[in-house]
Amino acid sequence: MKIQIEPLQRKQLLGTAGTHRVVLDQPAERGGDDGGFRPTELWLIGLSGCAAGTLKGLAREKGFALDRVSIEAVEETNGEGTIFRVTFHTTLEGALTDEERDELLREVKGRCKVVKTVHPSIHVEFLDARKSSVLAGVGGDSEQQEPPEACSAESGACCI
Repeated sequence: MKIQIEPLQRKQLLGTAGTHRVVLDQPAERGGDDGGFRPTELWLIGLSGCAAGTLKGLAREKGFALDRVSIEAVEETNGEGTIFRVTFHTTLEGALTDEERDELLREVKGRCKVVKTVHPSIHVEFLDARKSSVLAGVGGDSEQQEPPEACSAESGACCI
């Protein structure tokens, strides 16, 4: 895969992968024009997209009736702006049993290429949005995690 990044105006960048293009920018309060995605947003979209595609593929392999996957990804950062945890609030729609839902959410962490790439540097967990409980964690729940601290653009603690 070849990715190209070129400057546009002010803080905007043009990212190209093959024939696809995307504009990256900063919000106005960080000196940008808010004319595109922040890099962290694109990263979370990629991570979420890989997880959703993996869930759909797993369901197909197992013969589970998964019709639709919806994911809301939330990152947590420390005082330096480093992401240390990503939580996926996952909605699985279809004629699935609770056991099938749990099985899919447990297995996705070991099958999704992008999730496996960020582990163990970043703790990843999948929540069933219907249950609001942790079903699977990459790295194990017993690991010591840095507590989230306040994030503000003024202190430079937020990721771009």
